[in-house]
Amino acid sequence: MNKKEYRIKNKELRKKISNKKQKDLDIFFECINDIDFVNSNVVALYYPINFEVNCIELIKYALNHSKIVCLPKINRGNRMDFIKITSLNELKDSVIYKLKEPIYNKDNIIDPLKIDVMFIPLLGFDNKNHRLGYGKGYYDTYLKDIDIKTIGLGYKELLIEEDIFIEHDIPLRKIICK
Repeated sequence: MNKKEYRIKNKELRKKISNKKQKDLDIFFECINDIDFVNSNVVALYYPINFEVNCIELIKYALNHSKIVCLPKINRGNRMDFIKITSLNELKDSVIYKLKEPIYNKDNIIDPLKIDVMFIPLLGFDNKNHRLGYGKGYYDTYLKDIDIKTIGLGYKELLIEEDIFIEHDIPLRKIICK
């Protein structure tokens, strides 16, 4: 199979994950005990959609533990910025995607070099920590020229054992999955 076929397959697989709430909770506890998270000041997260690992509790936890939290905002030209939030109430429905994202405010854009750790959703992954996303390349483009500690969040059922990744696919530092 190729990436496109795995995207279709894994989207369906993700809908059928058994014990998803318990797995999300287990992932949450592993995240808050992860050394990169514990030692971080600025944390980049995402608002979950389409059966992604639910990291809402991780966002709340980070906000309640004096972390600077930022979430992605997709801009024109398929560019992504991470915008600082202080509450989940600062999110609005995206014009482009069916998700919530921070309200654009250029004063709240976080410099990528200041992000200590970034949690990234997975549609699939391999044993070398390559990530299969939705195919738009937002994260690959954002991470291309910077060195951020990246942690993918996913489910073991989404493991891809075939070698489908190419040179520009940036491997993550680690993957937390249950």
